[in-house]
Amino acid sequence: MSSSVHRRHTLPVALVIALALPSAGVMSAAALAAPGHGGNGPTASAAAKRTARKRRARRVSGTRGPRGPKGSPGSNGARGAPGAAGAPGATGPAGPAGPAGPSDAFEAHNDGTVNGPDSEDVTVVTLPQLPAGAYVISGKATVTRGAPRGSFSASCTLAAATASDTSLTIAPDSTGLGATVNTMLAVSFDAPHDATMTCTLLGASWRAQNARIVAIKVGSLRSVAVAG
Repeated sequence: MSSSVHRRHTLPVALVIALALPSAGVMSAAALAAPGHGGNGPTASAAAKRTARKRRARRVSGTRGPRGPKGSPGSNGARGAPGAAGAPGATGPAGPAGPAGPSDAFEAHNDGTVNGPDSEDVTVVTLPQLPAGAYVISGKATVTRGAPRGSFSASCTLAAATASDTSLTIAPDSTGLGATVNTMLAVSFDAPHDATMTCTLLGASWRAQNARIVAIKVGSLRSVAVAG
């Protein structure tokens, strides 16, 4: 109900009270009839506010417009601090064995003179304590006959572990320069061994010079016996 209706109902009552109590100092009829002082004044104001709220609620939203274009990516942020290192992983299985490395070579030489009596074996050079393994070993010495000069037969033997090789030289030593005896063998062993070279000469005293042994360690050794 509107506020004008309230004023029509409350106006006669206000006039009666004003006429009946002229000297009581009460509120005038015009004041009682003013908005907000009748019995329903505050209620009418609250109703108006509710009505306005309902009207706002009934407003229909318009249709949504099309989506705008995607904006360009923003710049990269500052790089963060590195995280803590993780725990080490478990050890992986062992890989296959690699190829054999470079060969090792061992050498011994006797630069002096070794004198030997007739028909007696004498060691002219020793290569001591070769490590366990497989080897190709060579040896040489120059053998000269003692007085009187003449042809001679000299032999030298190279030995290492259970293997040995003997070479024989026959020379007409008319110049007294001697002859060189060469030996060679291939051998493998599981413990350290010496390699030695011994020589002898038949029919006279003798001397050996420039004796030498060279041993080359190899990755593997294959030895084959043949008939020719």
